[in-house]
Amino acid sequence: MEEAVYVIRLTKDSTSDFGGGGELAIDLDSGGGGGESVLPSEQRYSATLVLGLGTVHVGLGVVSAALAVLALFVETEVNQYASGLWAGIVYIGCGITGILAYSR
Repeated sequence: MEEAVYVIRLTKDSTSDFGGGGELAIDLDSGGGGGESVLPSEQRYSATLVLGLGTVHVGLGVVSAALAVLALFVETEVNQYASGLWAGIVYIGCGITGILAYSR
Protein backbone atom coordinates (compact mmCIF):
# COMPACT_ATOMS: atom_id res chain seq x y z
CA MET A 1 0.00 0.00 0.00
CA GLU A 2 1.42 3.34 -1.02
CA GLU A 3 1.07 6.47 1.10
CA ALA A 4 0.56 9.95 -0.28
CA VAL A 5 3.54 12.27 0.11
CA TYR A 6 2.89 15.96 0.66
CA VAL A 7 5.14 18.95 0.08
CA ILE A 8 4.56 21.65 2.70
CA ARG A 9 5.15 25.29 1.76
CA LEU A 10 4.66 28.05 4.32
CA THR A 11 3.26 31.26 2.88
CA LYS A 12 2.45 34.59 4.48
CA ASP A 13 -0.54 36.68 3.45
CA SER A 14 0.66 40.30 3.22
CA THR A 15 -2.84 41.72 2.74
CA SER A 16 -3.80 41.32 6.39
CA ASP A 17 -4.67 44.44 8.41
CA PHE A 18 -3.12 43.18 11.63
CA GLY A 19 0.22 44.93 12.15
CA GLY A 20 1.77 43.76 8.91
CA GLY A 21 2.13 40.23 10.26
CA GLY A 22 -0.28 38.56 7.90
CA GLU A 23 -1.81 35.12 8.24
CA LEU A 24 0.24 31.96 8.02
CA ALA A 25 -1.08 29.28 5.69
CA ILE A 26 0.32 25.98 4.50
CA ASP A 27 0.11 24.87 0.88
CA LEU A 28 -0.11 21.10 0.59
CA ASP A 29 0.86 19.82 -2.82
CA SER A 30 0.31 16.11 -3.32
CA GLY A 31 1.79 16.19 -6.78
CA GLY A 32 -1.59 16.22 -8.49
CA GLY A 33 -1.60 19.87 -9.46
CA GLY A 34 -2.33 23.14 -7.65
CA GLY A 35 -2.10 22.73 -3.92
CA GLU A 36 -4.74 24.18 -1.68
CA SER A 37 -4.02 26.60 1.14
CA VAL A 38 -5.00 25.26 4.57
CA LEU A 39 -4.41 26.30 8.15
CA PRO A 40 -1.96 24.27 10.26
CA SER A 41 -4.85 22.79 12.30
CA GLU A 42 -6.38 21.42 9.08
CA GLN A 43 -3.22 19.63 8.02
CA ARG A 44 -3.38 15.83 7.75
CA TYR A 45 -0.59 13.59 8.99
CA SER A 46 0.52 10.13 7.97
CA ALA A 47 -1.11 7.33 9.96
CA THR A 48 2.19 5.48 10.29
CA LEU A 49 3.76 8.61 11.83
CA VAL A 50 1.01 8.67 14.46
CA LEU A 51 1.52 4.96 15.16
CA GLY A 52 5.28 5.42 15.45
CA LEU A 53 5.00 8.35 17.84
CA GLY A 54 2.40 6.51 19.92
CA THR A 55 4.68 3.49 20.17
CA VAL A 56 7.63 5.68 21.20
CA HIS A 57 5.49 7.31 23.89
CA VAL A 58 4.42 3.94 25.29
CA GLY A 59 8.03 2.73 25.28
CA LEU A 60 9.35 5.84 27.03
CA GLY A 61 6.49 5.69 29.52
CA VAL A 62 7.35 2.10 30.44
CA VAL A 63 11.03 3.04 30.84
CA SER A 64 10.14 6.08 32.96
CA ALA A 65 7.80 4.07 35.18
CA ALA A 66 10.31 1.23 35.59
CA LEU A 67 13.12 3.61 36.55
CA ALA A 68 10.81 5.41 39.00
CA VAL A 69 9.87 2.13 40.70
CA LEU A 70 13.56 1.24 40.91
CA ALA A 71 14.33 4.68 42.36
CA LEU A 72 11.66 4.17 45.04
CA PHE A 73 13.71 1.30 46.46
CA VAL A 74 17.20 2.72 45.90
CA GLU A 75 16.90 6.45 46.72
CA THR A 76 13.73 6.91 48.74
CA GLU A 77 14.67 10.39 50.02
CA VAL A 78 15.08 11.83 46.54
CA ASN A 79 12.07 10.16 44.97
CA GLN A 80 9.41 10.73 47.64
CA TYR A 81 6.52 11.53 45.30
CA ALA A 82 7.42 9.10 42.48
CA SER A 83 7.11 11.81 39.82
CA GLY A 84 8.74 9.54 37.24
CA LEU A 85 6.01 6.98 37.82
CA TRP A 86 3.26 9.57 37.36
CA ALA A 87 4.97 10.95 34.25
CA GLY A 88 5.31 7.41 32.90
CA ILE A 89 1.59 6.85 33.32
CA VAL A 90 0.89 10.07 31.41
CA TYR A 91 3.33 9.04 28.63
CA ILE A 92 1.67 5.65 28.33
CA GLY A 93 -1.77 7.28 28.15
CA CYS A 94 -0.62 9.60 25.36
CA GLY A 95 0.91 6.68 23.50
CA ILE A 96 -2.25 4.61 23.75
CA THR A 97 -4.22 7.59 22.44
CA GLY A 98 -1.86 7.80 19.44
CA ILE A 99 -2.14 4.07 18.76
CA LEU A 100 -5.94 4.28 18.94
CA ALA A 101 -5.86 7.27 16.56
CA TYR A 102 -3.87 5.15 14.11
CA SER A 103 -6.52 2.44 14.14
CA ARG A 104 -9.25 4.97 13.31
